[in-house]
Amino acid sequence: MLAFERRMALAELLKQNPVLTVDELVRRFGVSAQTMRRDFAYLAERGLLTRTHGGAVARAAEALGFESGFALRTAQRAAQKAAIARTALALVVPGSTVMMDASTSVLALAQLLPPGADLHAIVNALPIGTELSARPGVTTTLIGGTLRSTSLSASGPLAESMLRRLFADTAFISARGLSLERGLTEANPAESALKEIMIANATRVVALVDSSKFERTALSFFAPVGALDVVVTDAEADPRMLRGLRERGIDVRIATPRESAAAPDAAGTGS
Repeated sequence: MLAFERRMALAELLKQNPVLTVDELVRRFGVSAQTMRRDFAYLAERGLLTRTHGGAVARAAEALGFESGFALRTAQRAAQKAAIARTALALVVPGSTVMMDASTSVLALAQLLPPGADLHAIVNALPIGTELSARPGVTTTLIGGTLRSTSLSASGPLAESMLRRLFADTAFISARGLSLERGLTEANPAESALKEIMIANATRVVALVDSSKFERTALSFFAPVGALDVVVTDAEADPRMLRGLRERGIDVRIATPRESAAAPDAAGTGS
């Protein structure tokens, strides 16, 4: 087992076992105590556990960046996601091809597309595909693969192989964490792999990231912040983060409640 695979398995064990000891993990993984302590240090550095004498203790699920159920995540910071989606609506170019990841932030954008929207959308999430199916002007390509229950999305080698063959004008993505130094991260490596391909195969990359994700790091890296063209976030965002993003040449757009209320008129004109 590779170090990355072992650390992934260790992180998964933390979901079920709030306290883990070095001795039991040495037996489970067949590695030395020194190797296991290095794994602890790696995960602790990323905020995934707290080291203790002889073992480690899991942090709260939110700190770990683990995925909660899709319905629960949809409800979290719903007002901010709605405002961000309405601001991002102006970035949807009629007649273009877009890629949309499996995030609830991007689902909020899909829900705001007007009935007459003219797009070709490439998606891997069932909720987003279902939402787009109600718009006759949107041609939807649904990526196949292994269905993940926490995101209701397809991932894995089949999904990656299909997505590599497709290209888009704009990729709309989100992330579990966005750090100026560590880049964009996700809780699940399978989702990270798809986001990485979306970024590589799109001419423009738009990230819809609410302010609670700033300066957080989840388990799996998928892109440096320099890979982004636009970041849409909410009015609670740390000004230092916004300044750092702009210094890197990224177009930062702030969604406010007033923008959220005004957006339906803009959507009606196709702007």
